[in-house]
Amino acid sequence: MSLTIDRSSLQRVVAVINNKGGVGKTTLCANIGGILAEAGWRVLVIELDPQGNLGLDLSYRDADGDDKGSGLSKAVLFGDRLQPLKDVRQNLDVLPGGEHIEILDKGISPRMSQSGTEGTAARLSLATSLSVIADDYDLILLDCPPNIDSIQMLAVAAARYILIPAKADDASIDGLRPTARRPRQGRGHQPRRGPPRRGELRFEYV
Repeated sequence: MSLTIDRSSLQRVVAVINNKGGVGKTTLCANIGGILAEAGWRVLVIELDPQGNLGLDLSYRDADGDDKGSGLSKAVLFGDRLQPLKDVRQNLDVLPGGEHIEILDKGISPRMSQSGTEGTAARLSLATSLSVIADDYDLILLDCPPNIDSIQMLAVAAARYILIPAKADDASIDGLRPTARRPRQGRGHQPRRGPPRRGELRFEYV
């Protein structure tokens, strides 16, 4: 028995990811999201990092609604509906991250290690939750943490595109190697050669 998900609502989901920290992932999410929101796009930024630094960039840390990733974790683990923090900026909503993302990691990792549909369902659990609300947005950005395998796999399984920021140093380049393996690990297959089909993960190097 196979498990599939309707990706028609996930065509504008971008995972911002590199296994190396300090390369600007959160800064990119905050600024790209803010600029496009100011231009009239409806944007959702999902912080998947236990550090919660997006809250500093967008000035919502410790404000009402900053649940440190609790709501996001419950949605992925138990199927609760995602409840974004509305209008952090005009047209810009956020699903906060923070310390509770560590609970998500501990809860989802054993499920991902299972074989068959159980493991597949675990890897697709963020995509499944996100598909319910994705049509409300023109763009969804996933701010991924470094070095947390389970959370990175959740992100690439939900994303249509992957943006990999890197600096021109050896450590940043080294971070690209495990990052490049994530699509195959997260979706359970290797993207085929040739033009992408609708809904298929695509790499573009710029």
